[in-house]
Amino acid sequence: MRPATRVEWLKLRRSRTARATAVVVCLSVPLTTVGMVVGARSGRAGGAAAGKLEMLTADATTTGHLGLAAQLLTVVALLGGGFLSTWVFGREFSDGTVGGLFALPVTRGRIAGAKMLLAALVTVAMTTTAGCLTILGIVVIDGTALDPDAAGRAWALLGGGALTSLLTPVFGLVASLARSYLAGVGALIATVAAAQLVVTFGGGLWFPFAVPALWSGAGGTDMAAAVGPEHLATVPVFAALVTWATIRTWNRLRLD
Repeated sequence: MRPATRVEWLKLRRSRTARATAVVVCLSVPLTTVGMVVGARSGRAGGAAAGKLEMLTADATTTGHLGLAAQLLTVVALLGGGFLSTWVFGREFSDGTVGGLFALPVTRGRIAGAKMLLAALVTVAMTTTAGCLTILGIVVIDGTALDPDAAGRAWALLGGGALTSLLTPVFGLVASLARSYLAGVGALIATVAAAQLVVTFGGGLWFPFAVPALWSGAGGTDMAAAVGPEHLATVPVFAALVTWATIRTWNRLRLD
């Protein structure tokens, strides 16, 4: 699998799409979080953002700010990582390069495994960078060091981003099954909307795409405390099923 990993890493490293995605993910969360905290303190926000900032003002603590950051980070991680995974798999079909993979001495299943591994690792790196920059920005804006409660929430913020990254290869599977990256993008948008609905109706603890956000504090401290090991276990179990299904799909891939 090592040769496949080297080749796929070369593709990813030279991709403008991957670079642009990395910049957006790494900068959007810290800039948005800090901007919302500053806006809440200034009291000048209006329009659609007013309600969100009013809630933020009501919990003007470092822990509250980290809860806001968790909500943003998990959504951005899902969107950015999902888009990256969709592109990694879907580009082979849209660019017409999938046929060349049949002539390689490496099995297509190993190629798929390399794609999933690199997409997940890059997403973890992006979300961790975004999370660290966000925590640093919050500490600077608040002007105080992290107390034990806030430090725990900061670690949960980083963990929530990493867990979300494990879910993103599923959109590469969708792109592979449909042989189109547009299908993966459509599934990504539908999943984000579904997660919001599931949480609203009280089923978020058993929905893998919602669990990382709830655990990291996006739903408040009470909801974070309700997330147990059995809920967190749904994420790696789902990721393992996706890995198996993707490798099987690529091993059975045909050009007709």
